[in-house]
Amino acid sequence: PAKATRARRLVQKMQALSAAGCSSCEPDLYTYQTWIHACSRTRGGVPQTMQILNYLEDQAAAGNHALRPNTHCLAAAIHAWAYSYEPYKAERAYELLQDMRQRYEIYGQTFCRLNVVVFTSVINACVKPATEEERSAAFDIAQRTFDELVDSPYGNPNFLTYAAFLHVCATALDEGSVAREAAI
Repeated sequence: PAKATRARRLVQKMQALSAAGCSSCEPDLYTYQTWIHACSRTRGGVPQTMQILNYLEDQAAAGNHALRPNTHCLAAAIHAWAYSYEPYKAERAYELLQDMRQRYEIYGQTFCRLNVVVFTSVINACVKPATEEERSAAFDIAQRTFDELVDSPYGNPNFLTYAAFLHVCATALDEGSVAREAAI
């Protein structure tokens, strides 16, 4: 939590200085993106990560288009889910992937272009499901995400993608179950 706490304090200081008239201290998208990144690397950082992401969405909706979340912000949020012990983390990460896909493919928001890192982060969110009941769904999401990457124009799976998928196989499949055939 120290990274996220320090980042929050710095951003709050920048916001206060900006409000006091120091325009050169106004936090920009890169500032918030870096803050999300710090939170995403902290256990328990999901709530703060999602709070920052929602703040950026609200700012963009209010007309501050310079603060629209981009690929880096959303990828860091997916990583926060992957790094967490939260229930349904695989589902939440996959929902963010689908949100990015919709932004890019349907609404033409080129700043939300998907890439192999985003897909791999979703697969990482399927590793070590929080409960036994989530194991099958987590494996299915990992399989679906891998297949979507293979069939996409966003790049090919790399060694990290394969490693993540293997880690899902090791943690989300039951010892005695017959593994469904992966598309790898």
